Amino acid sequence: MLRLRNKDLKKAECLCQVSPRIFLGADVVAINKIDLAVAMEVDVEKLVRDAGKVNPRTRVVRTSAKTGEGIKELITALRL
Repeated sequence: MLRLRNKDLKKAECLCQVSPRIFLGADVVAINKIDLAVAMEVDVEKLVRDAGKVNPRTRVVRTSAKTGEGIKELITALRL
């Protein structure tokens, strides 16, 4: 079974520490809105590391629906 958790930057910023259980069964984690990371003062790489600490088997994909960055990688990760 393939599961996906899609969280935008601000929500994901503390999610790994507050609710790590939601990442335990995820095969793929999509971190969206990475185009806003600098403006929102969010460390995307820290989010990636945190998700990996909770579930080392998960594949973390950085995406921006606005710019299209990471969308092909997400499609591949989802095996679509």
